[in-house]
Amino acid sequence: MQCGRGTALGNVGVVAVSDAPARRLRLALDMFEFGEQMQRSRLRRLNPQASDAEIDEAVRSWLLARPGAALGDADGRPSQRFA
Repeated sequence: MQCGRGTALGNVGVVAVSDAPARRLRLALDMFEFGEQMQRSRLRRLNPQASDAEIDEAVRSWLLARPGAALGDADGRPSQRFA
């Protein structure tokens, strides 16, 4: 049996080591998109009369405000990298 892509078994569970960073990035982006969709659904449920533009603005505000993580996502000294 070959190791790598395109084996007789297809791509089932076989990933080249160099694909790992790309897979992790794709997973992180997918989780971000899923979280945004969840927040959009929540806002729509809480404000059924809101227009699409109002929901879009509320999502943008939510992303910028970072509720619960105003100083970052971890304990410790706040990063000054983006200040």
